[in-house]
Order: sequence, then C-alpha cells, then structure tokens
Amino acid sequence: DEMVSLILQAGKALAGVRPGTRLEVANIARRGGGRIPWSVSHQTGRDADLLFPLLRDGAPFLPGAMIPLDESGVGAGADGKPVRLDVPGLAAVVRSLVEQNEVGIRHLFIANPLRQMVLDYSTAQQTPTRMLRRMGQLLKQPRGTLPHNDHLHVRIMCAPGDQLHLGAADGAVPGRQIRHDGARQVLCVDHVEHAARLARHQAARAP
Repeated sequence: DEMVSLILQAGKALAGVRPGTRLEVANIARRGGGRIPWSVSHQTGRDADLLFPLLRDGAPFLPGAMIPLDESGVGAGADGKPVRLDVPGLAAVVRSLVEQNEVGIRHLFIANPLRQMVLDYSTAQQTPTRMLRRMGQLLKQPRGTLPHNDHLHVRIMCAPGDQLHLGAADGAVPGRQIRHDGARQVLCVDHVEHAARLARHQAARAP
C-alpha cells in the first residue's frame, strides 16, 4: 500500500511538470511476494522500478520499455530515434519521493551521471539546501550491479505494520539478531519465506 501511494504521488508530480504525460512503472513485486524474473530484490513490495521520464523532439515520450541512457542523458528508442532524459520531470519525481513524510525512503538507485544532472538542475532551481542534501544522500549508484542508467530503483523502509519485533534492525539479514544497548529494535523481513520461520521462532521463545 505504501509503495503504491508513493508511486501515485510521484506520478502527480511528473504530471505537474509535464501535463498529460504518465509515469511508467516496471517491476514492483508479485502477489504474495517471492522471486520474480529480472529482479533480485523485488520480493516483498519494498522495491519499484520507475522508468525515466523521456523527451523526443522536446515533447514527452513514453517508450513502454527501459532505454539505457549515456552520460549526457541520451539514448535511442526501439525505432532508433534519439530520446533524452527529461531532467525537470525526473527532478520532480525525485523531489516528490524525498519530501513526503508518510513513507521512509531507503535508496534511490540511479547512474552517477544522471544523478548529477538531477542535482545540478535542482540547484539551479534554487531548491532548499536541506532538500538538496537529502536528495544527494538518497540518490546513489549501486555497487556490484548494473549502474541503473535506464530506470530509477526506489527502495522503501519497513512500514510499521510490517515490522516483526524480534530484536533486529531494519534492513538486517533475516533471522540475524542485532541489539543496541539491550533495546528491542525491529526487523523488516526481506524475503517472504522467512516470515513463517520467524513467527515460529517467536512462538517458541514465548513463555
């Protein structure tokens, strides 16, 4: 629910910059969770791939598929014709994700050159320093995988209703106990198949 709400907000932000266009969405997760093709982390609904807003001849262009962009933000559609990253559109999407307070954002994965284009544009638009700093913290190129030059990968934090109170911290490896000064922290289960196992573990520990 939180991810869907977030995407709807991002779509409205994009439409505010480019009236009549749509935010295209690729992988989120399968019903009930678990593995899906092409994506490793999309197993619990906490990840979504948002296609970059693109322009062709200065007008919004909906490719219906991911298009890799080079360091200048230029790529080619299926017909071979050039497209360009809609920097104002993407900046609006990113800002909408960062400035809302209902859903915690963990990462916004994007290739470094495109990240810099968004930050430079936002700076030129006199975006408040605090917002720029937060955008810079969340926007990052992931390590050990593809650079994400064809989509924005949104990763959200655990929703309070999905947290299991088993003495572990959000984002930890499922089942690994992490304690801080004896305080009970929370673990958001990263893989659906661990949920039942953790529930059984909690039941076994109950008096």
